[in-house]
Formats: sequence, structure tokens, C-alpha cells
Amino acid sequence: MPECVKSYTESLHTYLEAVRSKHLDAEIIDRLIADLDAVKEYSETAKITVDFTTEQSETLVRLVVDYTRQLAAANAVELNEPQDQAPVSGDGVVVNLRHYLEVQRRIFNEAA
Repeated sequence: MPECVKSYTESLHTYLEAVRSKHLDAEIIDRLIADLDAVKEYSETAKITVDFTTEQSETLVRLVVDYTRQLAAANAVELNEPQDQAPVSGDGVVVNLRHYLEVQRRIFNEAA
């Protein structure tokens, strides 16, 4: 397994645990975004595939979207998007995931 995939897996685990325990911070989000970018870049040259089923990918993005919405509401941040829309399918899963992680990072940075 490539090192970038191992790092991403560790970052994702850390992120999910921090969300669960309510200890998420901008540093954890930054690390996950960086590791996600590294896997995406590596996959473009090495032709690897992250082995998530469509359902697993959609569940992960839904979790991140839902948490982002909760975080935005708790911090009085307007997301400027329909609340019932959660773009979680198709080839844009990584883009959607990264977008919502960036929103979370912005909220944490503005709150600091």
C-alpha cells in the first residue's frame, strides 16, 4: 500500500474519531485535506483506486456534509446552499468531500 494511502487512512480515522468525541480542530482537518490531495495526486500518475464502494463513499461524504451543516449552524455561518442538497454521488465524491472539509476548516479558523 502506498505511503500516501496509509497516511490518508490514518488521517481519516483521526478525523472520524475527533468528530465522534467532539475534539475536531483545524489541524486535524488540514492534515486530512493534505492527505486526500496526496492520494488524489498519486492516483493520477500511478493509476490506483481507493477501494470504497459507492455506498461507503456516499456515507462518508454525507457524514462530512451533515457535520459541516451542524458546525455552520452552531457558529452562525451561512453555507449558501440548499439544506436538502447533499452532492455525494458520481465522480465528484473527492471534490465534494474536500469542499466540505474546506468549509469546516474556514469555520474553525474564523472561530479562533
